[in-house]
Amino acid sequence: MIQIGIIGLGLMGGSLAKSFRKLENVSKIIGFDLDDTTLERAKKEKVIDSYTKKIDDNFKDLDFIFICTPVNTIYEYAKELKKIIKKDCLITDIGSTKEKIVKEIDTLGLNYVGAHPMTGKESFGYDVSCDDLYNNRTYILVKTTKTKKKNIEKLKRLLLEIGANPIEMDLEKHDFSVAVVSHIPHIISAGLINLVKKVDNEEEIMKKIAAGGLKDITRISSSNPYMWQNICKQNKKQILLVLKEYQKQLDKFIKNIDNEEEVFHYFESAKKYRDNLDNK
Repeated sequence: MIQIGIIGLGLMGGSLAKSFRKLENVSKIIGFDLDDTTLERAKKEKVIDSYTKKIDDNFKDLDFIFICTPVNTIYEYAKELKKIIKKDCLITDIGSTKEKIVKEIDTLGLNYVGAHPMTGKESFGYDVSCDDLYNNRTYILVKTTKTKKKNIEKLKRLLLEIGANPIEMDLEKHDFSVAVVSHIPHIISAGLINLVKKVDNEEEIMKKIAAGGLKDITRISSSNPYMWQNICKQNKKQILLVLKEYQKQLDKFIKNIDNEEEVFHYFESAKKYRDNLDNK
């Protein structure tokens, strides 16, 4: 039987707890959070078996521990856990940036696999967590020269049981890839909303007439701003690299806006690529 600890019971951690709760081979789930109401609710709903507000002996006999906190706190929790956990306990996290976190935790000598599930919602917190958030979703497992193959396989087996699609990715590729497909979309979404706010009139006519297009493309702007502040800090290098490339595209579009052929190609190229995105 498997015993699991989850540090941080927000949307992601709460959804992991609810997903693992459905598995017959999971005998215990320990929850950690700084919010009393969240812990009490998760316990009342029997999503977790017990909880704690500090890193203590509750974690000493666990088989897996998932750190589901903002990226700037993950290393500190891993360092605290090292003093308590059993030798073969596998530590993992769900941080959206990986290079800094993985390199720091690799110095601790833990059984650690850096991970990043490609899923989420526009809202955040335990209230919106669910037991199928990871179902049929890509779950990236990051490899370094220090990552043990047996730990990757061990984590894969558990994730497959909750319906996730684990894939392996080299550390060097991860942060650039997610800057393109995850971080930049959030920055663009927030920028568009801030633009509408800035140019709207006193009657807020733009807010009133905003249709599905604006709402669809900016849905992710409702995500946790504290989390995104930390992501931009940790992945600054890759984000700036991609933003500069995006800026070149905008400059080219501005330059060619009177060229009907160029404008058509701009939208046609995007449509073809978008229509072939993997929606599995």
